[in-house]
Amino acid sequence: MELLTFQCTYCSRLSNVQKNVDPIGKSLKCSRCNNVFLLSSDNLCDPPKVLTFYCSNCNEAVKIIEKEEIYGREITCRKCEHTFSLLKDDSKDVSSKNLPLVINDRYQKKSFLGSGAMGRVYAVFDKHLQKEVALKMLVARQPTAEGRTRFLREAKLTARLIHPNIVEIYDLGAIQDQYYFTMEYVRGILLTEILQGNQFTRREILKMFVQCCYAIDYAHEENIIHRDLKPDNIIIQENGEPKIMDFGLSKMIDDGQRLTATGMIMGTITHMPPEQALGKISEIDHRVDIYALGIILYTLLTSTIPFQSKSTYELLRQIVSEEAVAPNIINPKIPQEISNICLKAIAKNKELRYFKAVDLAGDLEKFI
Repeated sequence: MELLTFQCTYCSRLSNVQKNVDPIGKSLKCSRCNNVFLLSSDNLCDPPKVLTFYCSNCNEAVKIIEKEEIYGREITCRKCEHTFSLLKDDSKDVSSKNLPLVINDRYQKKSFLGSGAMGRVYAVFDKHLQKEVALKMLVARQPTAEGRTRFLREAKLTARLIHPNIVEIYDLGAIQDQYYFTMEYVRGILLTEILQGNQFTRREILKMFVQCCYAIDYAHEENIIHRDLKPDNIIIQENGEPKIMDFGLSKMIDDGQRLTATGMIMGTITHMPPEQALGKISEIDHRVDIYALGIILYTLLTSTIPFQSKSTYELLRQIVSEEAVAPNIINPKIPQEISNICLKAIAKNKELRYFKAVDLAGDLEKFI
């Protein structure tokens, strides 16, 4: 449908009218000032520029007509319900985002890989290590002090984790006051895609899940929690081995640093326990990861998630107030024992959950 754009002769607001109805000579009521003005060639304008922004959480494209007042405005992504600000620089193609071809005389940019809530990821060639690695760069062009702090903590904390099922960090640096870190470039497909395909049996996927439990238990032993575990943060390598990525929301257990204010929700709501969804920062401990593992297990068993709604408020209400339907009721082929293991992991009261991820893994291994 082709549109013509006219400017209100009273308040200058732009209005679009279908071209095929031949609007010239007709009248139109302005939606802003409510005055009726004549549509003529004198107030016919060039069509407004449509800008494409990208959700900083899921990279979904959002198209908005360019207006000066849109910048700085917050909108909510229809796909993942993440709220983000509209910035001028974010209206460009994410694949051409201000990363030079050569970074600090060490890295040669190869390609854009993707983006998430905290950073943008590229494939680069590391001249020192003589291999291709992944480089993650802070999203914001002018990051806040809190953003820089959280980004640096992600790199430093993850760099302490040396485990075959956790992505390894190599280097930390800055480009024109923008921090980055490099990590191993893992080739494979996300667990999300695995769940949508048929290349692995449920038994094989459960074995991958058990490996993830052991990896998370290792992180907990190092006093680090993830806080944003979900299938999109687990990549399955070509050899079938899982790798856990993106500790961007991790925090040291009892470290005393409050990077988020009480009441602020961080992470992916569908995989949050009640204490995290309610923003009760003081109550968050390693058992938020146990809960998230339980939600992932629920999805492996039933091909769905226990709580879901298009409304964020309704989703939060379900997480806090409703009990999940037992997996073996959704899928009668699931043994009662495994269903109970899953429900224990996602207990609303954290005291009733598994205390350690290794215990969750151990109980599952008895049945697979």
